[in-house]
Amino acid sequence: MTPDQALIEIGALVDGAGVVRKLAGGPPSDSYIVERGEDRWVLRIDKPLAARLGLDRAAEACVLAQVYRDDSSDDNIGPRLEYLDVEGGIQLTRHLPGRAWTSADLNVANNLARIGSLLRRLHALEAPARPLALSDKVRRYATAAGTADAASHAAAIESWLVRLPPAETFLSHNDLVAQNIIDVVPGTARDEVGVFRYCVGRDARLCTELFSVGWLRRFA
Repeated sequence: MTPDQALIEIGALVDGAGVVRKLAGGPPSDSYIVERGEDRWVLRIDKPLAARLGLDRAAEACVLAQVYRDDSSDDNIGPRLEYLDVEGGIQLTRHLPGRAWTSADLNVANNLARIGSLLRRLHALEAPARPLALSDKVRRYATAAGTADAASHAAAIESWLVRLPPAETFLSHNDLVAQNIIDVVPGTARDEVGVFRYCVGRDARLCTELFSVGWLRRFA
């Protein structure tokens, strides 16, 4: 599906809007900045690989609803979800401008403290969807890789997973790398904000743009 086709599917919400630029994406999906006057969104369109990997877009929407309450809330730690078509692989969220981190930003001690604060807030949220099925994910990723080495690693991981004791579940960032962390432009969100493309949150205008949502197990 092309961005123009996706905008047609979305309908009146984006009437008169157009794609400004393509964002750095990944194998499962492509993302674009969409603009109409002062309105800006992030449009994500899934590729076939998203289904093969079992990415749960419905669960992601549940998480987005949990981290964004309303425009007036001081507790928002994610962007507003404005459109979702799970079957069509289309998602539209409000855009928050900012600067993506590089690996150099991870060498700043204060930045690590900010990330730690965000993750504590994220982990404290009530998890609104079913837990991530790790064994299923391992098998899907190994199948997508299609190599003997991937299959071997998958078998080893599954063997380890079945030996883990029961544990509580919690909401987790699933792709915490530098380029998925955004410092929000001052004045564009309520002092602190978290952008969610998959999960987390706000502190001192720091936001993270995540690339998958899931539940993981936390062990003592």
